[in-house]
Formats: sequence, C-alpha cells, structure tokens
Amino acid sequence: MRRLHLYQLQKSVAQDGHMAWLTVTPIWVLLRPLRTRALVRQGEAQFVATHRAQLRHHAELQPGMRLLRDKRQFIILHAEPLGRRDGWLSCLCEEQKPFLGHAETD
Repeated sequence: MRRLHLYQLQKSVAQDGHMAWLTVTPIWVLLRPLRTRALVRQGEAQFVATHRAQLRHHAELQPGMRLLRDKRQFIILHAEPLGRRDGWLSCLCEEQKPFLGHAETD
C-alpha cells in the first residue's frame, strides 16, 4: 500500500558564515526506493539517485533542495511533471547520511 508521508521541504542558506538548512514548507510525499540506481548529471557533477519522490508542485522547489523526515534526508536531484497528474511532480533524489556538525534551522 502506498502512503503519503509529511516531509519538510528545505533549502540551503548561508548563515553566520556557514551553510544551514531552512524549512520552506511541510509537504506530503510518496517516496519509493529505486530498484536500480540512476545516474543524474548537473553540469559537471554526477549524482546517484536512490529514490523517487512524488509530490505536489511547489513554486520554490528546485534541484539542490532536500526532503527531511525524522533523521532521513533526501537531496532533490531532478524534478519533472508527473505524467497526466496535473500539479504533481516526480523527483529523483539521493538519500544522504546525516552529517555531524551541519547546522539545522527552522
């Protein structure tokens, strides 16, 4: 059974000389692991997508933002409209392990 879960959509911001995550909005997400890893290019950089997220369109959503729920973090690598479902996006994401010493802001 597929279920939507509430995540925090966050963006990275400079704060007091370091980077911090700022919550933009809570957002309902259907998140599923990919059966095979997908390679995603952003300019010169390459990333390995580990999950696909389906969520409602949000005007500020862009690659580089993250989805956060409990201690799990997913960096958004790519977003595109989800077929014929008007207002929904499909995003390729990479799950990140928590980084000690990284500031969290709400």
